[in-house]
Amino acid sequence: MYRATDTKLGRDVALKVLPAEVAQDPDRLARFRREAQLLASLNHPGIAAIHGLEEADGQLFLVLELVEGEDLAERLKRGPLPLDEALAVARQIAEALEAAHEKGIVHRDLKPANVKLTPDGRVKVLDFGLAKAWSGDGTVGTSSADLSRSPTLAQTGTAAGLILGTAAYMSPEQARGKAVDKKADIWAFGVVLYEMLTGRRLFEGETLSDLLAAVLKTAPDFTALPAGVPPRVRRLLGRCLKKDPKERLHDIADARIELTDEEEVVPAAPVIVPPRRASALVPWAVAALAIAAAAGWTLLGGHPGPAPAPALNLAVLPPSDTVSSGPIDLSLDGRQLAFTAAGADGRARVYVRSLDVAEARALPGTEGADAPFFSPDGRSVGFFAEGKLKRVDLAGGPARELADAPEHRGGSWGAQNIIVFAPEGGGPIFRVPASGGAVAPVTALDAAAQETSHRWPRFLPDGKRFLFMSRKPKPPGRLAVEAASVDGGPRTRLVESSTGGAFARGRLYFVRETTLLAQAFDSRTLAVSGEPVPVAEDVWRNLNTDGLTAFSVAEDGTLAYRRGGLVKSQLTWLDRQGQPHGTVGPPAILGDMHLSPDDRRVLADITDPVRDTSALFVLDTATGTTTRVTLGAGNQSTGIYSPDGRSIVFSWDAEGAYDLYRREVGTGGEPSPLLVSSVWKFPESWSPDGRFLSYTQSEPGKPRDIWILPMTGNAAPFPFAQTAAEEWGSAFSPDGRFLAYVSDESGRSEVLIRTFPSSAAKWQVSTSGGASPVWRRDGKELFYLAPGRTLVAAPIRSAAGGLEPGTGRPLFHNASLRLATVAGATPYAATADGQRFLAIVTVGEAESSPIVFQTAAPR
Repeated sequence: MYRATDTKLGRDVALKVLPAEVAQDPDRLARFRREAQLLASLNHPGIAAIHGLEEADGQLFLVLELVEGEDLAERLKRGPLPLDEALAVARQIAEALEAAHEKGIVHRDLKPANVKLTPDGRVKVLDFGLAKAWSGDGTVGTSSADLSRSPTLAQTGTAAGLILGTAAYMSPEQARGKAVDKKADIWAFGVVLYEMLTGRRLFEGETLSDLLAAVLKTAPDFTALPAGVPPRVRRLLGRCLKKDPKERLHDIADARIELTDEEEVVPAAPVIVPPRRASALVPWAVAALAIAAAAGWTLLGGHPGPAPAPALNLAVLPPSDTVSSGPIDLSLDGRQLAFTAAGADGRARVYVRSLDVAEARALPGTEGADAPFFSPDGRSVGFFAEGKLKRVDLAGGPARELADAPEHRGGSWGAQNIIVFAPEGGGPIFRVPASGGAVAPVTALDAAAQETSHRWPRFLPDGKRFLFMSRKPKPPGRLAVEAASVDGGPRTRLVESSTGGAFARGRLYFVRETTLLAQAFDSRTLAVSGEPVPVAEDVWRNLNTDGLTAFSVAEDGTLAYRRGGLVKSQLTWLDRQGQPHGTVGPPAILGDMHLSPDDRRVLADITDPVRDTSALFVLDTATGTTTRVTLGAGNQSTGIYSPDGRSIVFSWDAEGAYDLYRREVGTGGEPSPLLVSSVWKFPESWSPDGRFLSYTQSEPGKPRDIWILPMTGNAAPFPFAQTAAEEWGSAFSPDGRFLAYVSDESGRSEVLIRTFPSSAAKWQVSTSGGASPVWRRDGKELFYLAPGRTLVAAPIRSAAGGLEPGTGRPLFHNASLRLATVAGATPYAATADGQRFLAIVTVGEAESSPIVFQTAAPR
């Protein structure tokens, strides 16, 4: 290990040089590169970060965060740690392990030498997963003193039958050479905690064989623990050190909760839930204690300060058998949480959790809901569903429609009983009375700045002014939090941000990348001061919906946020039963995709999480090789191939609105503009003869329409489906005589087919909702996505009047199938024979993103 200076960024770093025996082994070198990429995804204050994998003069080395201070092994040479210090260190180790386990990363080599104690009292866990890549030749020292720092015992890989880990701290299953999971880290955590409390190693041995035998057979000696160790900590050690992993503590998060001082979870104000051992509490009950603790802090006279200091950080999940992701909202008093979750039928509903009862309850009439937000008194909830802004009272009664919101980007309910909301992805913020009535814009896009959207509003306490996120196509400062008023007038730009903002107790909260920040903010003068302070890491973000705000803050400063970092997707081959048959390329932030006519290439837009902009890439379906095909500032998206596969048409917001551009594939030429105007346009389908292009056109305040652009001659575009309803998602039939598309003219999105170019004859294909139609290339089937992410195949037969759609047959349901994010986007494609599908499958989306409650510590 070497200390060095990064001259580009002006920071001190640590360099770890790759041993020659690893660098010369192609298999181990490739595995090391893959692991370095995986570890780079970790973003937690308790984990020493990896900055990069570099090469110079043929020598490979890791660039690591330089962590000052002594390691825990050095500290333990001076004896055991005081009880409060040991528990504090253990809590921080548990937090770091929890963050890694949630990413699917197991440390496998936790030991005191890999725990750094910084001079300011923080803990940094080092070398996550590197033992696996730094596997040596299996030799270790034989003296007892060397065994606690012995090199990793391994050959190559991680399969069962190989020993992985440092001998004195490895779990029994590691010692036996079996495959391991997070339970191995839980064992090592227990061994390290025991050593911190007693000042001696739990297992001893003069040789490696003796030491492994002790790990396998010797029972831990808990009589060596100091008399002052609380019973709850003794119980925790016993559960961590079960030799059978099935009997061991299930999750390191339970250890973190158990190590939280009992005084920290006893509220200063009365609560209904009686205090018990933290690990025995239902997660929502623990959250109730957390919120009550925050309320107690307020009653005791807390006031805003320069930096929030978390006292509790408790993860909870929505009800069992539901899947939840997306925006959340806390009531102003912090006593209720609103979120959406989808049950077995795949339809999302609004759930409200009052923290003094045991269960969250679904609100009737909220099917298909998204982005809920509370009324100021906490008695009603606004939400979006079926292209409408709606509200529902918690006491009961039907949901009421308030306004059209075809492609919403959030809303907020102010103290003056006004709701501000963004009805579409590309437009300003509007206002509407909470009881319903006239809808009027309250912001205006700045044409000079080429603004494309205002979204995710949040009211300030006066109920008149609100925060919102503005979006421009070009950096710097492409996304920012601004303030405006329901009366219109000038706006105030506040901070650059990756999401919308929120305000509480003198602080402005916002996210950059995946870090939730707080900065001093005067809500009366709209003045931001000081520097932003990190509040939480690994905040859930879906870049397919710019600025989505997956956190909320109550008046007293209590936070709720989704944890999970950036949402990524994977191009995955599925058969007609939904079984996976390989992937194309690595996981990425995918927006949409289009399969080439020969099924050998796929055109996809991929978002760069650093620049927060998207570009088009071609991926080889056989090798996964990825090649960028568009350049330039702004966002390029929704690309489609020409029938001969030689050209692509795509949307680009280089001039502000999304316009249509064309580029030849495999050439270095610049893209040429096809259609540039002030409205948003997204290409959807190219007729088989290459003569026509269908696209969706979207203007603020108007429903989406389907237009046709002639690709030969100089003919002007003409509308194909232009009604008071929303129409989008068009797809030419293989013979070019018909156009399938989606319309909500019935009050629900359904798949229809019309003749082309005239649209006199029309047939409805779906019967219970549908979107994203895709033709089989012989025209005998039309596929579409039904509600609940179910892929349906509808037979299509020729008939005297044109065609005759048959009854759709569900092929498979997949909760991780990505849905279309913008008009024109296609989240899947069918091969020519209709036997396989290349689909965008969200990585980890089938599991709910945990919601974390975080309260501020008393000052």
